[in-house]
Amino acid sequence: MKNNNKFNKTINPSGNEPPLGWWKFRKNRFITINHPAITAKEKCAFKVETILSPQEKQILEGITRTLQTSKRDAVRIAIYELGKDVFKAENFLKYADKKTKERGHTSRSVECSCRVIKTEKESAKEIAKTFEISEKEAVRLCIVWLGRKLNEINFRLTKCKRIGQEQLAREWSKEYDGSGSKLEKLKELLPGVNITRVMTNVGTRDNLGVTAIFSQKINEDIVSLFNFLGKAFLVENEDQIDLHTVLIGSGPAFFYDLLNEFEDKMEDIIDDKDMKREITILFLTSIISAIKSGENLDTLVDSVASKGGTTEAGLKFLREKNFNSIFSEAVDKGVERAKKLSMD
Repeated sequence: MKNNNKFNKTINPSGNEPPLGWWKFRKNRFITINHPAITAKEKCAFKVETILSPQEKQILEGITRTLQTSKRDAVRIAIYELGKDVFKAENFLKYADKKTKERGHTSRSVECSCRVIKTEKESAKEIAKTFEISEKEAVRLCIVWLGRKLNEINFRLTKCKRIGQEQLAREWSKEYDGSGSKLEKLKELLPGVNITRVMTNVGTRDNLGVTAIFSQKINEDIVSLFNFLGKAFLVENEDQIDLHTVLIGSGPAFFYDLLNEFEDKMEDIIDDKDMKREITILFLTSIISAIKSGENLDTLVDSVASKGGTTEAGLKFLREKNFNSIFSEAVDKGVERAKKLSMD
């Protein structure tokens, strides 16, 4: 089990890790078509109003996206939910107070008004009376309270089904048409959340991984984290993640397949399986050592391929068969598949 640290804050109290790993979707959506405020047949003939700060305006916008409703219905649902038990919001009074100095709740200038039904108007008045605040403060309290509560995983909305993060991710993936940035599409669903795409490879299990990171907001903590598992770097655009997926993510399998052929050919010389693997390791270690020298790869090829020799003959055959083009096409096919999978 991973330790709970600055990079891994998603282990729950029972010690189990959530299904989506470290960077899970932290937002949820609700299906509100059965909420009493939505199903009410009464005409919205009464007006409620308040004044919001820019941040409080963003809170209201976040509620509308989370509940998938209009601004008016978001306010109505907020009033309905708090009206069931007004004392649930007692700790939020300091944010709604017209004289508050709480960060993000000052400099109010955004007027907000909407029409509600009679019972919702009465509920707003009752909330104001209970806490001895104005009706405008009461409406603001409802908005701030619901905005905060919707971020709590155990919060329940009356007669509304919560769309979990995994389902949200699956539904978004089905709807994504491949146009634009996938992160842009996610940001529309998860406002206010900094989303990062990460692709690593099997080497991470031995701290030898190579990880590409794309984020619309540079996060050095994430780069530092993956540097513990090998080498991590930022890419400039999201399409580069698909190329990295094939070249670095799938790349080891290409080499494993080639080495498999290498070991099969060794059977004509050595029968012992362990000996063949030992030779393969020594063979690769010598190649890595040569690469570490800093020599140009073409120079290293020439250093082995003496003119008119066996190496030159083998290389000539590979080039006649367009080996380099075959490898490049294999990568292109992989990238094509990666893009398709991202849209499925």
